[in-house]
Amino acid sequence: MGLNFRKSIKVADGVKLNIGKKSAGVSVGGKYGGVSYNTKSGARVRASLPGTGLSYTKSLNSVGKKSKSKSKSKSSAKKTVQTILTVLIVLVAVIFLIHKNWDKISDTLGLQKQAAVSAAADSTAETDTIVDAAGNASGDSIIYVINTNTKKIHVSTCSYADTTSKNMEETDKSLEELLGEGYEKCSRCLK
Repeated sequence: MGLNFRKSIKVADGVKLNIGKKSAGVSVGGKYGGVSYNTKSGARVRASLPGTGLSYTKSLNSVGKKSKSKSKSKSSAKKTVQTILTVLIVLVAVIFLIHKNWDKISDTLGLQKQAAVSAAADSTAETDTIVDAAGNASGDSIIYVINTNTKKIHVSTCSYADTTSKNMEETDKSLEELLGEGYEKCSRCLK
């Protein structure tokens, strides 16, 4: 008794990618009929009548049958094609899984955070850097708006930075100066 492996991945409605220990394949169709291709057994067509127990399966090639007239070169070429198809199907499966789970992968690896940090490091010392909620950095000059009541610092484009309010005022001070005076960053526009 040996170790076996089989995984079926749904690519779209009615389309599955099947990966096994020794072969890989694609199947298209539903419960009562369809077409499949496997690198080991070749192409097959299947159909069944619901509720009757009757079914029909037809192999579209003679992969398993070997005649004496076939040469060894055809056999090795066939194995090469099967190997290439197996590798391609596995690559498609891996790409599909990476694409489907990209958000989780990038969060785990910290790719978005590293991009924001490197963009902040590239900005000049004379201008402050805003890192918005999406992690995008901007090296433009910033106009800060402070709330003298709550002691919060906002960027002028923040929805909380309403300068018509009596406690809000624009300032030309740098972020470091405002933090030194006891103000805190807004959790929405400054992170």
